[in-house]
Amino acid sequence: MNKACALIARDRRRAAEIYVTVAKVKPSLDETLEILNDPNSRFNAIPDGTMRYAEFMSRIGTLEAKPAGWKDLFFPPIYAGGGG
Repeated sequence: MNKACALIARDRRRAAEIYVTVAKVKPSLDETLEILNDPNSRFNAIPDGTMRYAEFMSRIGTLEAKPAGWKDLFFPPIYAGGGG
């Protein structure tokens, strides 16, 4: 995940080309680049905002039980990076 995020930061066109090549749904290269270049899109291996999303999903009934914390949603190797 860290390598993928680094590639997106370093060479978005190459990252988009790889994604378009391996994706089962075939977005165009231009569509993929538009997503990668959107200033509101962030790519990072550290979880961010997951509890807000989980709380929303719980509130609308998509999740039966709201997780107690963000670590309930991830595996231990991700914990060291922080998150939320």
